[in-house]
Amino acid sequence: MKTTRTIVTALAATALLAAGCGLFACKKKEPETIKVGVILPLTGPAALTGEWGVNGLRLAEDYINERTGTDSKELEIIFEDGQADPKTSLNAFNKLVEVNRVQIIFSIVSSVDLALIPEANERGILFISHATHPKISNAGRLIFRHSPVVEQEVAVITPMLRGNEESAVLAYMADDYGVALKDLLMKEEYPGRVKVLAFEKGETDFASLSAKIIGEKPSMVVISGYGKNLGQLVVKLKEQGYKGDVLVTLGFVVTGADVAAGSAMKGVKAVNFDIDKNQSDYEKLNYSYKNTYGDNMPMGALIFFNSALLINEAVGGTEGEPELIAENIKDIGVFEGVGERLVIRKSNDITPILRLCEY
Repeated sequence: MKTTRTIVTALAATALLAAGCGLFACKKKEPETIKVGVILPLTGPAALTGEWGVNGLRLAEDYINERTGTDSKELEIIFEDGQADPKTSLNAFNKLVEVNRVQIIFSIVSSVDLALIPEANERGILFISHATHPKISNAGRLIFRHSPVVEQEVAVITPMLRGNEESAVLAYMADDYGVALKDLLMKEEYPGRVKVLAFEKGETDFASLSAKIIGEKPSMVVISGYGKNLGQLVVKLKEQGYKGDVLVTLGFVVTGADVAAGSAMKGVKAVNFDIDKNQSDYEKLNYSYKNTYGDNMPMGALIFFNSALLINEAVGGTEGEPELIAENIKDIGVFEGVGERLVIRKSNDITPILRLCEY
């Protein structure tokens, strides 16, 4: 049987060469369908992040599949609700791998991804994280991160704290992401005093925390965390009469806390993505998103859209093998996404540019 297969393969290769296909121009037959498993918080306090991820990936699925020919690959996305909880997400991971037989998985939330990465490494799964924790860098040859790293956020926030000569408060969520950002920020020296206050993940009543912050009489408040409910901290600060500067981190923005805060966000500064909104492809995509979902495309949807485009580009010629897809991603080096230029670094970090904006 092995001999017969070898003969058939040799004959096929000869036929291709005879047709004018050079040795390095020929590609393996690509898979008819690329299966991508996606673990998102579809319920719970970070559910808006999951909603944006679903929306962006649905648009990417349509975008890619509309452009496939008879011999091209199509994208099939399988969603699971991880609830931003490591244990629940691990169960979702196992289902995707064992039942759905996926070899590519997208995820988000630092605590979740840190729990899933060892499993992905052990099982040879190509894993694309969209979280910021420093430990995700260099986490494995098949582990990539399409997200800024905490160091990038610190680089944006630090000049603001250095320019503040009075007291400041850093209010941070006591999870992997918040602790990592706090530790890096507090390694720096500032002219004014910086008081550190922690709050628990899943906190919903921010009245007492707001009172504690105001009691410190700060001229600046930095809020680090994620989840739609966190917008209420800004609301409470304003309701309780706080008049100083407020700066929120990227996790606050991409999980819709700014939307939840509503008009209280006026004058608030935020770490955000530097997106080329004048790019024609971005304008078209944003129009499609708004036409489908009734609002402008949030960054949370765009990063997943571009991750899907990157995977689609890297799968070509690999027959879906995670090792070869990973090599292709590294070989791409720089990927021009929609509104976003993705730089693939040696650490397997795929990092966008950040900037400080004001509402």
